[in-house]
Amino acid sequence: MRSLVLLVAAVKHLRQWTYVVVTSYLQSDDTRELFLKRRRTFLKQLLNISLAVALLLFDKKIQNNPIRSHLSSISSTFIMVTHKPMDWFNYWVNLADSQQELVKDNQLLNSKILILEGQMHQLKVMNYQNKKLNQWLEQSDPTLKLALLANIISLEVNHNRQLYIINKGQKDGVFKGQVAIDGDGVIGQVIEAGKYTSTLMLISDIKSAIPVINERTGEHGIVMGQNNFDTLELLNVPKTHLLARGDKLLTSGLGLVYPFGIPVGVVKDVQNIPGEDFLKVTVIPTADVNKNHMVMLLQSLKNIEAWRQQLKERRQILETESKE
Repeated sequence: MRSLVLLVAAVKHLRQWTYVVVTSYLQSDDTRELFLKRRRTFLKQLLNISLAVALLLFDKKIQNNPIRSHLSSISSTFIMVTHKPMDWFNYWVNLADSQQELVKDNQLLNSKILILEGQMHQLKVMNYQNKKLNQWLEQSDPTLKLALLANIISLEVNHNRQLYIINKGQKDGVFKGQVAIDGDGVIGQVIEAGKYTSTLMLISDIKSAIPVINERTGEHGIVMGQNNFDTLELLNVPKTHLLARGDKLLTSGLGLVYPFGIPVGVVKDVQNIPGEDFLKVTVIPTADVNKNHMVMLLQSLKNIEAWRQQLKERRQILETESKE
């Protein structure tokens, strides 16, 4: 304590002596004002140094005193209280950032899962269709052979047409009149073959006509489209035919367009309407006309173009003879 008093007295004495010495050399007012400003700065610094020295001496004196531990506890508590809100704030900010990152990661993972599920579903559909196509080919006429598989890229439907656009064309060997099937039966035939894509007329198209034979009775007929994916009609069936519900209709091979024995449809309903000359027969297509993603294009019987030409010439001869 005594050393502290001596230090304060020495500071005061030094302050008075410095003031007297310096002011004796000041002549002008400007110099005096500048000196006073610097003097105030110097005194502040000197006061801070003195205070620091005093605190050091005080700290050394009470190093083993209980007061020091009490003051240390108070200061620690104060520091903790002042920093705690900031710690809480940082914690909640980090927590919010973590939640946002988790939400983004979750959305990304869900998107990948949906993509993978879609790809897996497509593979399952393609595998199912391929199995059915292979099963049908194994049971079909050995003179038929697989030309190629084509993906359906567009469906054009309006009040008078039902068409597929497929991703195969002349460069792939597609030709006009080529028959298209799926794993269950006839889908339609190519009516226009472009270089890279082709147009396929479905059997449900109103312009589609397929010669068929009743698998059970052997009776012939023609199935026409009705612009309805789910319904076809068997035309001009005499009332004497032994047609029944559930009969299977197959391609008859007549006309040399559709090869013999390909499933076309199943008889759904047979109506004998009074006053009408023919039975009204409704047929359900065997093929999934509106649910396919791909079709198989068949190459018809060998030398079919030559046979078509011969048939055409024969018809012309018959027409000529009938006119004569």
